[in-house]
Amino acid sequence: MIPNSYKSAFEFLSGKNRKVVRGKKATEVLRVSDTCIALYYWSTPVVTWHSDGRTFLRSGGHKSVTTKRRINQAIAGKVWQRNFEWWYTAGPYHNPEPFREGMFA
Repeated sequence: MIPNSYKSAFEFLSGKNRKVVRGKKATEVLRVSDTCIALYYWSTPVVTWHSDGRTFLRSGGHKSVTTKRRINQAIAGKVWQRNFEWWYTAGPYHNPEPFREGMFA
């Protein structure tokens, strides 16, 4: 199970600073600070949740199918690809926007 918010990531860690996500190759959740927890895929923090509700997205330049899948499993919105470009939308009634490194979800 991949967490999808700061609260669920905090509960997933259950007092630890680092925990591997079972069944998801090279995927782990790390406590970055007292107010920040990140989902790492390989060595890239693809989703970073902050206790104030902000969520940041990154691909680390690795725009693979699995990177996109890990991001989508951890956010409420959706990242998808069209014509070799990544796009993000917060929901069905929001306008899509180009995916940018470090963007808010």
